[in-house]
Amino acid sequence: MAPVETPDEWDAAARQVEDWLRAVGVGSQQRCLELTLAILKEAREAQGRQEPIAIAMETAFRKFEGWAKSVFPEAAAERAALQALVALHGTQPDRRQLAMVLEKTCPSDFSEQLSKFRIDASPEIRLSKMTARKMKYGPIEAIAQETWHRFAWAPLFQALVIWTAIFLILLRWLAPKAPL
Repeated sequence: MAPVETPDEWDAAARQVEDWLRAVGVGSQQRCLELTLAILKEAREAQGRQEPIAIAMETAFRKFEGWAKSVFPEAAAERAALQALVALHGTQPDRRQLAMVLEKTCPSDFSEQLSKFRIDASPEIRLSKMTARKMKYGPIEAIAQETWHRFAWAPLFQALVIWTAIFLILLRWLAPKAPL
């Protein structure tokens, strides 16, 4: 059974994809929104049992890796993506060039500019795919929720009245008797 997704989940996915595209540096607001919508459309079509944020971010990473592979054809897909990301931030391309990020064809001058700024990172460095996930606290969360929703003030007041009565009885019993 496919998971039931809400519009809020797709809104969160859209925000996350848009934030990631801005961090990559894809150019103008309009270009960023166009890419976000294209990625979300592709993610909705490919959605299986995954959450919207996860499938949308995987789609964005896959598109970026494919674009990077066209810029750095000699590198593996993940290494090409890392090299492209470093080159994008290192070369500081202009707006026209940034608009070409994630296009199917990359202009040769932009591709040359990116390939000149080549840094070979060690194999330990990988692109982070930090998609938001819900935290799972296990049975403690369920117990805390039950306790919080079942909390009642009546037993607390009953205990307070009983202990106040015990205190007053003991105070009266143990207090020295005043001479008459």
